[in-house]
Amino acid sequence: MDGGGSPWFTDNFEFGQVKAWTYEGQENAPTIITDPTNGNNKVLNSEVARPDTPFKSANARSELRFDGNSLNERYLPWFSKVSLQYRMYIHDDHDFNGNHQDIFSQLHGPPTCNISSPCMALYIQHDYLNLVCRSQQQYHVDSNTKNEYATWADSTNGVYTTNGIYALSKGQWYYFVIDMTYDYRLNSEGGAGLVKIYVNQGSPPNISHLRLEHREQVGYHEDLSMYMKMGIYAFPWRKQKNIDQDVIDGYGRFRLLFDEVVWDKQHQFASQ
Repeated sequence: MDGGGSPWFTDNFEFGQVKAWTYEGQENAPTIITDPTNGNNKVLNSEVARPDTPFKSANARSELRFDGNSLNERYLPWFSKVSLQYRMYIHDDHDFNGNHQDIFSQLHGPPTCNISSPCMALYIQHDYLNLVCRSQQQYHVDSNTKNEYATWADSTNGVYTTNGIYALSKGQWYYFVIDMTYDYRLNSEGGAGLVKIYVNQGSPPNISHLRLEHREQVGYHEDLSMYMKMGIYAFPWRKQKNIDQDVIDGYGRFRLLFDEVVWDKQHQFASQ
């Protein structure tokens, strides 16, 4: 599923380790296992079970992270085109019940960004694929480093959520291509923000498998490159006032497998 040329980052987990990633997680880190559908293949296993009480944030996460900065890509020019590609298997253990949002794929602002929420995230709710995009146009300048940075309050300028993009089933491999143009400006003001999501069951998607086209601002006003995260973040397990503890306790196990991860500095489908 390579868009041509030399990709920014690739990992098919065949070496049985995740050292290519910048951050490997801690207590609940993903592990590499044998592919349940192909005994000759290795895949990344990301799973979390019902949280302990008292709740700890680490229990809700099973993620890997890769920073663009680690490849000396310190500066990601504004209005850059990027592509994130992978395949994901929804294990039979995965809980589709309840109203939880199971985030599994994220693009964030740079590691120094003061906004902790991703500018692009895909998540499962019930048995459907969903997308949330965030952006902001405000920025501040560090008096010492002169770097531009965003704040959490700034991110309220643009939040876009699309639900029910694509129906999902357990026991299947889904192939994803997310083509994105990183642009914090409103499109009505000259911006070129874009997220296109291609998904296909069983084989890599082609241009006919476009499931969503989001043309609006996406990204934070920062002058450093973004980072990518893969793996489960069971967001509602972060105990909040509007979530009853009995509901949280009722959640089951979330389990996803990943393979053939490619992060590239161009769109996969070059016609865009």
